[in-house]
Amino acid sequence: PCWFVTRRILRDVDGALVVWHARRHRKALTMHAIETTIWQPRQLNWWIGLIFMLGASLFALGSLLCLAPSLATQLGLSSAQVNVSFFIGSIPFTTAAYLQLYQAANAPGFNTAQPSNAKRAYFGWKPQDAGWISCVLQFIGTILFNFNTFDASLADLSWAKEALLVWVPNIVGSILFLASGYLAFIETCHRLWAFRPREISWWVTSAN
Repeated sequence: PCWFVTRRILRDVDGALVVWHARRHRKALTMHAIETTIWQPRQLNWWIGLIFMLGASLFALGSLLCLAPSLATQLGLSSAQVNVSFFIGSIPFTTAAYLQLYQAANAPGFNTAQPSNAKRAYFGWKPQDAGWISCVLQFIGTILFNFNTFDASLADLSWAKEALLVWVPNIVGSILFLASGYLAFIETCHRLWAFRPREISWWVTSAN
């Protein structure tokens, strides 16, 4: 039911039917690779996950200090300094989101191999690729959260400036995150909805 290129049925040299999955092809992840080791610094996927975890940890720290202001006081942190932790955390998010976009932009097609000397695309243009569009929307959303978290750390904003500089990018960025997550879900499931708890990609996109 979706016009995005997420799944193709191919016929191999022996005549057998082979199902090609867009996300699996792009991510090149298998359960064996995950189970083999958690230390894969030569893999872009490993760095993407690590950088996302760094940003999430800073967000969690800032949230904890907001919920427990006495703890922030004991650490000698002002409310402005606590707010800055959210902005610092948004930077790894944007970095990891761009790496995902770079990965999607340079993923080979469903029936082509990426030549070793191919010119690298920094953003690419794949409007029929659900994975690429998902990464684009997420990257733009993270940039909006850079503005949102930075502006939230500014003191003495009027209600109008707070609405315009803090809440507008917050709302738009959240909508883009939702759209990005659902497109990644479509790329994984090849349909508008599916329940596949045995697939790790299903869990990843469902959690997103």
